[in-house]
Amino acid sequence: MISSLKAQYVTKRQFTKDSRSFNLLATPLDLQHKRVYIFRKSIQDYFADNGSKKAKKGAILSFTNSREKGSSFLVNAGFLYSFSKVAANDSMLLYTKRSIAPYVQYDRNTLIDEEQNNFTTGVSYVQNWLDYEDVVTNHSDSRLFNVPIAVILAYRDDHENVLESFQSSIILSPQLSHLNKNKKLVKTSYFKPLLNGTLTILTDTKVGLEYDYVYNNPDAGFNGNFFRTYSKALLGLALSKKDTQFFSSSISLQQRYAIARPEELGNSFSLWTFSVSYKPFPAKIDNRDISPAISIIHQNGEDPSKGFADQSYWALSLEIAI
Repeated sequence: MISSLKAQYVTKRQFTKDSRSFNLLATPLDLQHKRVYIFRKSIQDYFADNGSKKAKKGAILSFTNSREKGSSFLVNAGFLYSFSKVAANDSMLLYTKRSIAPYVQYDRNTLIDEEQNNFTTGVSYVQNWLDYEDVVTNHSDSRLFNVPIAVILAYRDDHENVLESFQSSIILSPQLSHLNKNKKLVKTSYFKPLLNGTLTILTDTKVGLEYDYVYNNPDAGFNGNFFRTYSKALLGLALSKKDTQFFSSSISLQQRYAIARPEELGNSFSLWTFSVSYKPFPAKIDNRDISPAISIIHQNGEDPSKGFADQSYWALSLEIAI
């Protein structure tokens, strides 16, 4: 949901609005500050690349069937309120140059093999390096290399593992970008759409570094400084109808390697995720996807940054994105 602040600014020339005859190569843009609030499954994924499939997944309320225990529930939900420098016309957000956003994230799973009860709050800074005005003026038909960078500072309270920590991370999402038919700067797919544009191959890659300062754990061996490398790769497909996605499936791998304290807690952490998602009533408002989704998710592995212990589970979930 996007609302304009009264204070706006002008860059190299005075900007105007004309949504009915909108042509970025001829009509100046309204570049301004915007306030954006987001409700998602993972705010961390949104920071890394807000246009990716993972970033668009709604908050999850889930029924879970564990391999070792009975059925229970799962909650993955995050909320942020950001202050962003953007390019926009009257009805559409076209490009975010930079954003500062305080956020909260809660992940709770009661009866998987190793329970998860993790609360995180912090602030992020996200920067895209491409200059939108330069793209529409000089590179409107080009595919350009872009590296969205997310820097995050956070406090984490892991009730299940009885620890608190201060976290920081830097995540890079290298990608090619281009202007779509609405003149929105979007990530370029490495594969051409199939079946008259209804079938799209999804890809995503990320690399970064993570730092944890852990304290208040009864076991002194778990306290102290932890440094990890981070990488992620995703491959999937999506089906669309009238430019609105209604089905998607993907498999991804997150890989972390400890570069400090590896001898005590292990030095390699992998997390595989498989998901299938269906939107029975696909719809958009102001070019925003507002449809609830029904998903099946399988995870196998561990994520030490979220207090997710090494395990495997299946989940049936309802996702809601705003």
